[in-house]
Amino acid sequence: MPTDHKYLAVVFDLDGVLVDSEPLHLKSVELLLARRGIRLTPEQAAQQTGITIYMFLDKVVNEWGYPGPKEGEDWVAEKRAIFREMAPRELQPVAGVDRLLRALHGKIKIGLASSSPHRYVDWCVQRFDWESLFDAICTIEDVEQPKPDPQMYRVIVERLGVESDSVLAFEDSPAGIESALAAGLACVGVATSFPSEMLRANGAQWVIRDFTDGETLRSLLHVE
Repeated sequence: MPTDHKYLAVVFDLDGVLVDSEPLHLKSVELLLARRGIRLTPEQAAQQTGITIYMFLDKVVNEWGYPGPKEGEDWVAEKRAIFREMAPRELQPVAGVDRLLRALHGKIKIGLASSSPHRYVDWCVQRFDWESLFDAICTIEDVEQPKPDPQMYRVIVERLGVESDSVLAFEDSPAGIESALAAGLACVGVATSFPSEMLRANGAQWVIRDFTDGETLRSLLHVE
């Protein structure tokens, strides 16, 4: 779907958009729960994408009735330790995103809006030498409500100094899409974590497989 709209800024989610981390997050949660004799159904496991680990563990214990603590601080710490042990070996950027970031740098404002902790976001940005590429970053510590609440996108738009209708978001989950749209942004779905059809059904105006989809990116951002 070509567009003549001129975007003044783009905002990227982190997990599943900038970095191909969702399989590692899933693996680390599965290992955490397996140590406690808990095995989720595939449908249950898929629900962790796009929400915080606290929200997901709340589902595990309080919604699905698996045994566990009501407050999961120890579980969260262990899950993050498992992830940190795997990430240096296995974490990679989503295909094509490094090239896109560098092509956009200096031509358009670039933001990052992630429901992950600041420490993890900084680690990812430094790992792939992206420190100089972002004009603004918003993490879970900067808001009272995570996605799908629109607060995170409202904060990042304000930090970028632009109007929300001039910003294009890239999201890989229904929760992220809902957050961006509710804040007044246009949204591209990145089909790394959910099927394209689901992203469209949840409101994504465009869907790409990854950032090697040159035709769509050229039509939206006028980059090669």
